[in-house]
Amino acid sequence: MSDDFQMHKISRALDLLSGVLVERQSEVAAELAELAIELQPTGSSDPDYVAAVAEVRAAVHRATPVGARLAVVSRGDDQLLRYAHRSAQHPSATSDGRYCGFHPQSGRVALAQLEAAHWRGAQYFVLPALSSWWLEHYPELASHLERRYTVVDDGGAAIVWSLEQPSPFRELEELFVDFRYGCGRDPAVLLWGAQEDVRTAFPELNVFSPISDETDLPYLDASIDIVVIPPDAAEMMSEARRVASFAVVECGAGTPSNVVWQSAVVGTDGPGVSVIVTDHGRPHADAHLRALFDSFPRGFQGEVLLLVEDADALRQRVDLNSLTEPVKIVEAPAGNFAGSVLTAVHAATEETVVVVDAATVLLPGWLPRLLSALRDVPGAGAVSGMVLEPDGRLVQSRRPVDRATSVYEVSDPAHVHVADCELGDLDLIATRRSLLLVTAALSGSDAPSVIRHYCAHLAASGHRVVYEPDVLAVRDRQEHCDV
Repeated sequence: MSDDFQMHKISRALDLLSGVLVERQSEVAAELAELAIELQPTGSSDPDYVAAVAEVRAAVHRATPVGARLAVVSRGDDQLLRYAHRSAQHPSATSDGRYCGFHPQSGRVALAQLEAAHWRGAQYFVLPALSSWWLEHYPELASHLERRYTVVDDGGAAIVWSLEQPSPFRELEELFVDFRYGCGRDPAVLLWGAQEDVRTAFPELNVFSPISDETDLPYLDASIDIVVIPPDAAEMMSEARRVASFAVVECGAGTPSNVVWQSAVVGTDGPGVSVIVTDHGRPHADAHLRALFDSFPRGFQGEVLLLVEDADALRQRVDLNSLTEPVKIVEAPAGNFAGSVLTAVHAATEETVVVVDAATVLLPGWLPRLLSALRDVPGAGAVSGMVLEPDGRLVQSRRPVDRATSVYEVSDPAHVHVADCELGDLDLIATRRSLLLVTAALSGSDAPSVIRHYCAHLAASGHRVVYEPDVLAVRDRQEHCDV
């Protein structure tokens, strides 16, 4: 064996050993960083609390990768935001990201704050055992988590959800939203040999099972809206399609639901809509537009218009080709909000118009509910939703009018919402294009006064201004961390 060959082998061995040492060095550094975090004082003299915080950190380090971004229910304790090579935020926060000092006022506020944190870049939601009472106290949040996200760790110290891994029920929930959007009502759902946890996840729906185990269903053709069957049940598909009028879905324990057939006819009767996105001095962000399009129902029919000052600058910031819906760019100079909106309204092609601020985080299901109220409430000329500050307070100032004429009335621990109201500082409103074009009162340079004057003009001309409390949104001025 030549000396050159031996040197080559030695050199190769040294290279391999160097690579192993470098890799191990990063592992050791990560372990030391986790240990350093765990050894930091918690500010509490209670040994049980100190141990609980350490267990939460261990669960997070076990369940999430290095670099993960977290939203952690912390009760204001910054120690619960400290993790090795991971960043964390309070979901219940002020506009500058600090803990707001109190728990969410209702379950809807809690889930709205979660989605706002998700929009800001959070990839995981952490609920320490110290705050496990949230799931019982905020049933809307518990239902939202079950239907949309997947638990990646539930070892006792904390429950960790991945906000990027869909729940097995996500596709099913979006199908239900699609049905409501097109048909204006909740679907009737048949569980045929499918998991009963579907019934548990959607208790508000009319979910039922066949009266027998026969291979032929005792129902007329196209008499049931949606039929749910187990995964890979090819022998059931033909009969399920015979009975279903809207869709057939495969759904089983631990596997994502899958729409295997959907009617091309039902669901196309929903109104078209022109969604005008204003920036109010805040440039459109790629992440915000993706989040907006993700909030649309699967059967979305309409167009999106981006109201901007500089179209070229927008194209440099946003990859328009990556968006799931085509957009129209409408240029309008700054300083005249009313004139800018009218420019976009003239460019719109649909009679129903929704104006939404670029800094508004819209929760799933917002659009069908908004359009349904505009369509179904007699005399409705404009509809708004419940827009919250990040800390859960209502954004808009509004004064309820005669409760006796209300169409909706919703009670929760924080507020009583009624349908008819005077609207002020709004980030979200639906109305009709024809009303906007003939309204001489639409003038002014700032958004609050423009919308306030517009709603006052509608009321004076006999149209109702309606508040739909089931439409949830959060005004979020914090910076977004792109995923």
